[in-house]
Amino acid sequence: MRVQCVATIPSSEQVEQLGEAYREGFTAYPVHEGLEYIALGIGVWGGIVWVEVAMETEAVVSVPMFLFRITDPSPSSLWEIRLHADGALTLWPREFYEDFFHDRLSEGRTAEVEVLRRVQNQMDAEMSL
Repeated sequence: MRVQCVATIPSSEQVEQLGEAYREGFTAYPVHEGLEYIALGIGVWGGIVWVEVAMETEAVVSVPMFLFRITDPSPSSLWEIRLHADGALTLWPREFYEDFFHDRLSEGRTAEVEVLRRVQNQMDAEMSL
């Protein structure tokens, strides 16, 4: 799945939907309007759909889906769906479910960065078929 950023700041209605997940003047989504991203994963938390995208810094961030439009709706064959105890629903690559994967990736740990690169390459190849 590919998405294109259509806005970097949520509208007032979207801010209301985000509730405590958004603090005006503090919350910033590091995406760029007009750019296309591979959706590495999708999650639903608190009734909001979030898309996970990779940054140039080899980190993954969750951004509200309403800041994007879908340019390629094909889901990745790497996604596994899971329902969590708190009611959240995620569609992520299996590796992303490893305990503390996102934390270690944000710390720049080599093993997790390599996993991210591999997942990105596999998803990119899928979409090129």
